[in-house]
This record gives sequence, C-alpha cells and structure tokens, in this order.
Amino acid sequence: MNTILSYSRAYGSRFEDFIVAAAEQEFSAVQLIPDQTPNLIVEFDSERRSSLRALAESLGVELHVHSVYYDINYTSLVPEVRDSSKAVVRSVIDLAKDIGGRSVTIHTGYMFGGWRSQEQQTKNYWRNAEPSMRELGDYAASRQMPLLIENGSYYLTSATGQHRTPLHIGVSPEELRAVVEMFGKAARISLDLNKARVSGFGVDEHLSANADIIDQVQVSSEAAITENLPELSDWTRCRGPDASFVLEGRREALRGVQQALTRIESQSPH
Repeated sequence: MNTILSYSRAYGSRFEDFIVAAAEQEFSAVQLIPDQTPNLIVEFDSERRSSLRALAESLGVELHVHSVYYDINYTSLVPEVRDSSKAVVRSVIDLAKDIGGRSVTIHTGYMFGGWRSQEQQTKNYWRNAEPSMRELGDYAASRQMPLLIENGSYYLTSATGQHRTPLHIGVSPEELRAVVEMFGKAARISLDLNKARVSGFGVDEHLSANADIIDQVQVSSEAAITENLPELSDWTRCRGPDASFVLEGRREALRGVQQALTRIESQSPH
C-alpha cells in the first residue's frame, strides 16, 4: 500500500520545500497541485523543472500531480473556454512528464443548469464534451502519463434556495464510469472519499461499481475510512501493493488518517 502526501496541506510554500518536508516526515510520494503562486505552471521554466526532478530523485520521493481546477472546464459549450481549459490540462501533463511524475489527476467537467434544462441541450453538451475528453485522454497516452479522473460532487444553488442542481459531471458511480471511458484507455479513477460521502452516493456504492478501475483513493478524514473500512480493505487487498491513498486536508487530521490506514494495511496480505 502506498501513501501519497498532498500539497493541499502546504499551500503558500514552494514545491521544493514541501518535498523536503515530506521526505523528513518519511513520505516516499507526494502529490503536487500547480494552481497557485509560487507554483503556477508559468513559474516552472525548464531549469526549475529539471532541478525539481533532481531534488525528488535525490530524496527518493515519487511525484504525482493534481491538475489545475480553478476556472477550468474542458467540457464547456463555449469554444474559447473549452480550448483554453484543455490547453491548461495539457500543460499540467507536460509538467508532470518533465519532472518525472507518475500520474496526473483531473476533476470532472462542469455541466451548468442551462445545459441540463432541456433534453436537446443535454445531448448537445455530451456531443461536445466527449471529443474533448477523448482528446485529453489521447494526449496523456501520447505522453505515457496515467490520467486519473476524480469523482464529482459539486452542486449549484442560490444563497437562500433549496433546489440543488448538479454542477459536476461524474457524480454518480455510473456516470463517473462513463466519463472515464470517454477519456480512453489511459484513464482510470481517483476516488475522493469526502466527495463520495457528500454526493448522495456512498463510498460503498462507488467501490462496488468501479473497484476495477479505481487506482487511487483520496482521503482527508479518519471517519471517511472507518465508516467504510470493510470495503476499503477489500479494495486494498485486490489492488495489492499498487493500492494508493492520497492524504489531503488539515495537518491535525493527518495522524488519525494514518492510524486508520494502518488498520487497513493490517488486514491486507503482506
């Protein structure tokens, strides 16, 4: 079982410092998120990419990358938004390749209410969205970079409104699987346990429907593990040494999460 420390608990620090700190905490893998300064994509010239790769290799730290998701919708029906978003995702894939990254995780696209309001609008959305996803999947494959699609959970509502409309696609296990298939053979799933818990579909439903294509599990709380310990233990046993958990969220939750993962590991064959 592999544990990957997410940069989400270190915003504001340079990736280089985060990697050194992770190594000092005896983590052998980290996930980098290049969506805020001092680690925006534009802040990585070829020299910094090379030095970052050399640093990780010298410390024995494996690198994974989580793509930018602020302002990004590669499934938009607005061509300019869709094209610029795809360009950003491709740039993240390139960054991962240059620094020796092992995978790139991306959020699912967004489907706004108007695109859900009529059957014809919904058909038009998917007709445009699928080629975009296929294009990104093909690009990842051409760069030999595994692509992990994170499940959705976001909904839209007004400040006082009670009616909620799904915003993400890939919220349900069934739709998530369909989305992954649209990306092609290079894509699999990174299951965010907290998103699954609040999406209206349980973690157990996601694991039951998609265990065969889940490569990575994101976890930010001990409760998310203990509530689904049997299912996560089964998934870990099936995945064997390739089972990977990304540790996200608050620093103070880290110890509890690690203890819960230890319980899972104790139930897995060595």
